[in-house]
Amino acid sequence: MDKFEGRAVFHTAMRTCTLLCVATLATVFAAQPAKAQVIFTEFQPNPTGADEGEWVEIQNTGTASVSLAGWTLNDFQGSPNLRSESPSRWAFPSTASIAAGQVLILARQAAQFRMVFPAARVAYEIEPGNMDDMGVPNLTRTGTANFALANAATGDGLVLRDGMGTIVDGVEYGNVDRPVAGIPIAMPASSDGVSFTRIRVTGSSNVDYITSAQPSPGVGIMAAGGPLITNLASSPRVVTFGDMFTVTASVVDQDGVRLVEIYLDTATSSTAPAGADYEGITMTRGATTTGTYRFSAVVNNLSATLGFNEPTNFHERFVRYFVRAEDTNAEVAVSPVDAVESPDNAHYLPTYVQNVLPRMPSSIASVREEEAGAAGPRWAGLAVRVQGTALIAADIMSPGQAELSLQDDSGAAIVVFSTDPVGFEAIQPGDVLEVTGVLTSFRGLTEIGRPLKVEALGRTAPVPTTTRTIAMIGTEGNVLEGQLVHLDDVDFVAVPKPTNWPADPNSPGSWNVNVTDGTGQLEVRVTSSCELFGGVAPQYGFHITGILTEFSGRWQIIPRSAADVVAKPAPPMPDAGFPEDTGVAARDAGSNPRADGGVAAVDSGSDPLGNDGGGCGCTTSSQSSLAAPGLFAFALLGLWARRRRSR
Repeated sequence: MDKFEGRAVFHTAMRTCTLLCVATLATVFAAQPAKAQVIFTEFQPNPTGADEGEWVEIQNTGTASVSLAGWTLNDFQGSPNLRSESPSRWAFPSTASIAAGQVLILARQAAQFRMVFPAARVAYEIEPGNMDDMGVPNLTRTGTANFALANAATGDGLVLRDGMGTIVDGVEYGNVDRPVAGIPIAMPASSDGVSFTRIRVTGSSNVDYITSAQPSPGVGIMAAGGPLITNLASSPRVVTFGDMFTVTASVVDQDGVRLVEIYLDTATSSTAPAGADYEGITMTRGATTTGTYRFSAVVNNLSATLGFNEPTNFHERFVRYFVRAEDTNAEVAVSPVDAVESPDNAHYLPTYVQNVLPRMPSSIASVREEEAGAAGPRWAGLAVRVQGTALIAADIMSPGQAELSLQDDSGAAIVVFSTDPVGFEAIQPGDVLEVTGVLTSFRGLTEIGRPLKVEALGRTAPVPTTTRTIAMIGTEGNVLEGQLVHLDDVDFVAVPKPTNWPADPNSPGSWNVNVTDGTGQLEVRVTSSCELFGGVAPQYGFHITGILTEFSGRWQIIPRSAADVVAKPAPPMPDAGFPEDTGVAARDAGSNPRADGGVAAVDSGSDPLGNDGGGCGCTTSSQSSLAAPGLFAFALLGLWARRRRSR
């Protein structure tokens, strides 16, 4: 047993003792003693960006697995019934369970959660709405009220019940006290980006939780009994080979902090064990009053044993770390809890996977790589850097946000999405961009979400377009996704045809119109930022160009402007027919292409069939009279020629 293993054993024993003692002495709720094993350990009621990114973390702090069948989660109502629990509850599936020590993340919407924490694994969605992630099981709602924790200063509360309806754990925050036994007000409601993190189990929210400016979903409880490690963070957010890599942490202890170490390792996979034991390096202490500790090194030479050559791709090299602290009484804490120095350690920070990028951008084709049977891109959750030509202005695909598509020299394209349009306003089709962000997927659409850097390279390139049929899109869609695709001869599926394109800016669900080209069907999505919106729809078919995207298994094409839809002209009026049409001579005069004037000679008469009352079947002209059989044959020739022209 080396020195670290001895400390880890001691820490584990101390932590177990602490939790058992607290569980014996404290009351979490009047209805349920603190011997309950499953507790809230962290939650974020006011995330950066959309409120749909709210999340809750629970952990089984016991020593045996717990079935969650019939268990429910709920919050409190908004104004004016702030003190009443929500009439809705969210139930776990009948097969749900939580193993000893396991941490589960419950996200309001998994897609929004991953915009901020792309590699943290969501166990269940609470309120998926129209962004339901088919790869994440849902809690089942009973009642009509929505789940919402971002209630400004009034705050909110969370309640967890077992299958018998008994309260297992609860927490509240904000300036309105709620009648939950044993749970007084925690703190004022959190500001953007801050989470509430549990550090104790006493049954009092304002004692058990602290606010953290660096949320850490998936880490679990930071138990007291040793130094308190908070606000762990690394920078830069995306690491490139040659960058200075910096890790900071806040560490405090009433007995005094003796030592803070960062344990580092590297790996060649996002999931496989590291290459060797984690190496401990002492962190430098900053100002005494702040308790801040720091580590910095160039990422290609983090320590004497962790140097490596520049990776050839974005998924070849990974950096992992955790922090260990010891106080003057030899009490030890590690963050994440249960982190050890062996290569197979699964408890490390940051909560996203810290892959090291090469200096050169990756091809979009390599970024889009899929794995057989996977629901999204193979490398989802990893940071990527790509270059390409912008195919669309950033405000067309998602009005009020930023969404564009890039295509590189390989011909592959990818969508870039951000909830914040700032910095995207000047981007126009043809601009060459370099984008750094996190690879993710939304409703089947592969994209670079939460882009961290979008740089215009100061040059332009032609905007490529590819022509396909809808049937081809059905078989090649995953390759064509994000590209500018042209379809010929399409028409609306609906009968009667719509007279106008969608026109309600407040109803994005109505912006889709089904079309067909005879080989299949797809959706044309006309957004409120497109010039087509509310305009007159073509009535005789049209040709269309737009960005090809996917939404829950349905292919969509999004036009960029009115110029992307070319209406087909009305078909020619049908000929009124023979013999009712008596205006042939007038219509044909002077337009007969035949050089011998044969047809014109027949048409120039008043009646080619001789219906002039004479009954001879002939006509008079400057030429010799024709015999009746010859005139009849010539008349038939004239009739054939006229009908041929009318097709």
